[in-house]
Amino acid sequence: MDPEIKTPHNYQQYLGQHSKNTDFHPIIDIINSSKNLNILTADAPIYISTLREFWENAKLSLQNKKPFLITSTVNKGHMEITTESISTIFHLEDMTCMETYSKNELQAKFIERGYEG
Repeated sequence: MDPEIKTPHNYQQYLGQHSKNTDFHPIIDIINSSKNLNILTADAPIYISTLREFWENAKLSLQNKKPFLITSTVNKGHMEITTESISTIFHLEDMTCMETYSKNELQAKFIERGYEG
C-alpha cells in the first residue's frame, strides 16, 4: 500500500503571468525575484502517517522564552528542526538577517520594487 499524500498541501502555486492575472503581475515579479522563491515553490511530499507520527512525538524546546528547537521521532529516526536547519535545507541564507520588519519598512521595499498599493 502506498503512503497517502496530504492534499492540498502539495499543490504548487502558480507564479506565471497571463492575461487573467494582470493585476498581480507586480507582486508575481517580486516573488519570482525573491531569495525566498525556493521555499515558496518547494514541492515536498507530506505523508499523512509521517505527519501524524511527527506531531504525536514532537517536543518543543524554548530558549529565552522563544521556541528554538522541535524534536521528534519518526520511523524510529530522531529528527530536529531548527531555524538553522530550515534555512540550510531551503537555501535561504538568512541567518544574519533581521527577524522582523516594521510596516513602513515593508511598504518601502514593495514600492522600491515597483509594487503599488
